[in-house]
Amino acid sequence: MKKLCDPFPLSWCRNVDFLPILSMQSKLNEKQILYYFEGSVSTSKSRDTKPLTTDLGITISPSTTNANKLNVFYGDIIPNVDDVLTLREIWDEIKIYNPEAPDVVIHKKGIIHEIPRNIMYEKVVDGADYLFQSQSATGNHYRLLRKKTNLPIVNTYQLAKSGLLEHHDMKPSDPCFRRIKSVLKTDWIKPSNNVGWHELQHIIFKLERGLRGKIKEGTSGINWWEDTAQPMYFGGTIDHTALNVRICMLDDLHKLIGI
Repeated sequence: MKKLCDPFPLSWCRNVDFLPILSMQSKLNEKQILYYFEGSVSTSKSRDTKPLTTDLGITISPSTTNANKLNVFYGDIIPNVDDVLTLREIWDEIKIYNPEAPDVVIHKKGIIHEIPRNIMYEKVVDGADYLFQSQSATGNHYRLLRKKTNLPIVNTYQLAKSGLLEHHDMKPSDPCFRRIKSVLKTDWIKPSNNVGWHELQHIIFKLERGLRGKIKEGTSGINWWEDTAQPMYFGGTIDHTALNVRICMLDDLHKLIGI
C-alpha cells in the first residue's frame, strides 16, 4: 500500500475551487499540469462500455457502484514529474475516446506548480523546483449548516454560477451548471525538495494565495473561481448534530462556506 500524505490540520487555511467540472477547468486553466486525476462521467451507455486505456494512459471504465457512470483515472497518486498531462490534454483525450461524454466531474487532482514568486525566497522551498498539491471534492453542506447555526453560509454552487455568468459568455440554462455539486479543496501541499508540509505552517496563507494567480502590487490577478478559506469553526456538535465539516470565511469574497 502506497503511503500518502496526511491532510493539513483542520485549523489551517486552504484553497477551494468552485468549479469541479473538467470542461470548464480545461478552458480556464488549460495548461495546469497534473500527475494524477480522478473523475466520473454520467452516461446511459456505461453498461455497454468496456474498460480501456487511451494512448495517453487515461483509464476509462464502468463504475462498479453506479450503472450510469464511467470512472476516469490518470497517473499515480504518489507525486512525480515524469508522467504528467495538462487539463486540456485529459479533456481532449476523453472526448476522442468517448465523444458522447457530456462532461467529467472532478473527484481528485494531483497538481504540479512552479514555486510562486511571493514565496520563492523562503528557506523552506530552497532546492525545490516544484510544489505538489492534492485536491479532492467535498460536498456542499450549506443547507444543513444554515439550519443548525443560523449563520449566512452561502451556496458554493451560486458562487460558481455567478462567476461563470459574469466572466464568460454562458446562459443560465447551460447543462454545465447541473453538474456543479461539490467544491475542490486542498488536502495538502508539499515542496519537491522532500520538506514535509509541516514546515509550511508559517507561510501557508501566503503560499495558498500565491498559488491562485500572479500576485501584483496592491492587488492580485487571481483566479476568480478560487479563494482561500480561513477556518472559523472546526466541527463538533451543534444542536445535538455531529458536523464533520469546517465553517470557513473566504478571503476575497468575504463569505462563509462549509467544507
